[in-house]
Amino acid sequence: MTLDLDVLGARFAGRTAAVFPGEALTYAGLVDRVGVRIGEFRARGIERGQRTALVCNQDADTIVSIVALLELGSAFLPIGHVAPAPDRSRLAAAFRAGWLIEDGQPTPTGCDSAAKAERGPEGDPEVLALASSGSTGRPKLALISGSQLRFRMKQKCSSHDIRRDDRSLAAFPLEHAGGLQLLLASLSQGAGLVFPPSAHPRSVVRTCAAEGVTLLHGSAMLFDLMVRSRRADWPGLDGVRF
Repeated sequence: MTLDLDVLGARFAGRTAAVFPGEALTYAGLVDRVGVRIGEFRARGIERGQRTALVCNQDADTIVSIVALLELGSAFLPIGHVAPAPDRSRLAAAFRAGWLIEDGQPTPTGCDSAAKAERGPEGDPEVLALASSGSTGRPKLALISGSQLRFRMKQKCSSHDIRRDDRSLAAFPLEHAGGLQLLLASLSQGAGLVFPPSAHPRSVVRTCAAEGVTLLHGSAMLFDLMVRSRRADWPGLDGVRF
């Protein structure tokens, strides 16, 4: 278990877990929806240790599925929604995922749905697979165990000084290691995530100002574009502390 849903629901119930254009998700709402989603997954035959692939959007439904799969103990491979169907199928097959989940709906892939997650060096099963870009060699899947993921969450909380009252801008896609770890680290602290309408620098800056963002996470490319495309009518980032 990566996140303790009982603790989240009890400690942070009325707080905002995530803000999207036109929608907000509280911790109480997240816990309720995750419980329903776990029941739906189990009804389709998804159990602890089995492998799935998850198509990720920047939305509440994807967050609900991520937390539900972690709580259920189903190892999953996040795939970006922009990936063409053949690429989704190829990645799912490489991971031996029995289901491909999109918008909360699992579809059998034809792979062995009884395939179990392997155990990592610490002895606990892998809970997550991340597709590498292949920039330094052939693309491959990096398998991450539960203890490794918990360590990365704690490391993110410490290095980024994530606090309960923080609001972090979610510029990284949720299928990206940085985006997924930021999500889980923020949830573990009762902090909030803010998803901009787009990753355009203007959208990022305006979202930060409008939503009271205190932590701005992004790539070097994003920060470079923010500087290069800066306009006089853009709001400041006085509320951002990191």
